[in-house]
Amino acid sequence: DGKPKNEQEQIDIAFRVIADHLRALSFSIADGILPGNNDRNYVLRRILRRAVKYGRTLGFTQPFFHKLAPVLIDQMGETFPELKERSSLIENTLKSEEVSFNKTLDRGIELFNRETKELPTGSVVSGEFAFKLYDTFGFPVDLTDLMARESGLSINHEEFESQMEAQRKRARDAHKSVDILVSENGDSSESTEFCGYESANLTNFSATCTDVIESEGKSFLVSDKTPFYAEMGGQVGDTGTIQVGGSELEVENVIKDSAGRFLHQIKNTQLEKDWTGSLVTFDVNLSRRKAIQQHHTATHILHWALRDVLGDHVRQAGSLVQPDRLRFDFSHFEALSEDQIKTIERISNERILQNDDLNSYEVPFSEKPDGVIAFFGEK
Repeated sequence: DGKPKNEQEQIDIAFRVIADHLRALSFSIADGILPGNNDRNYVLRRILRRAVKYGRTLGFTQPFFHKLAPVLIDQMGETFPELKERSSLIENTLKSEEVSFNKTLDRGIELFNRETKELPTGSVVSGEFAFKLYDTFGFPVDLTDLMARESGLSINHEEFESQMEAQRKRARDAHKSVDILVSENGDSSESTEFCGYESANLTNFSATCTDVIESEGKSFLVSDKTPFYAEMGGQVGDTGTIQVGGSELEVENVIKDSAGRFLHQIKNTQLEKDWTGSLVTFDVNLSRRKAIQQHHTATHILHWALRDVLGDHVRQAGSLVQPDRLRFDFSHFEALSEDQIKTIERISNERILQNDDLNSYEVPFSEKPDGVIAFFGEK
């Protein structure tokens, strides 16, 4: 309510908040959800940081939160055995997050006190300052709001939201997708059939051109079928050539719009509108496709190695698969040690050197082999 509370009230609130947040975090971590920077993971991070801030009300300036986890696990572990099974993960995650945030909290409190020391009770802290704490120092606005209320102040939330919206707009502009520009021209009935899993389709593959698009200086050819893989799920699109109307076009990227159409981006060529309805012939760059496939397989091997060394809480949070490199994003409660990195590298290479056959086949979900896992929105 914004009114200053007496000391005992503040202590009582802190006890209740810390106990509640400890339960929420422990059960979430036991379910495999770790604090992070995106979506539900960021919700957990905010919950933990709020609990740590309330710990300051009780006089804790050193990590304390993780030390409470064994009490919760002891009390509730019989009913919820997953708490006991994942007790080490819970405690280590809480400790790592708290140690990291304590540095941010100290800096945020220092800046907040400096900004507000001359403000009389009832004053409004600028939303621009709250946004600076959030954007520059990773200080959640709900904690800034909490400190303001404890000091008899309030935050200009309208100004803060204005700053946030400006940041979102900058992000949208920086990542503007061609999909936004062209998807309104198509519907799901015009979706492109992907035929690129069969090796025989990767060269001299025939289809029909259904549209040509010029947008922001870029040219795209759309067809009813294609063997070209479109950029998605962190994996880059195929490149290669298209023969149409007596011309050879160089494909430098492929994207998929919201209508399911595959847009073949053509390099340095003005497309002819009368190509619509014409026969087109596709040739995928085979050596590049092979290199991408190898790095795709490597992400699965790396995922397996990470889970083997660090624990089965490791889940893929994103990836980038290119012909010359890969990036694998995952959640873990602390930085990897040199020994862990070397072990992960060693067993990954050992697995690759086994040179196992790689086969693909479809089975009903109920008959899937043991050990198969699906994360990161896989279906």
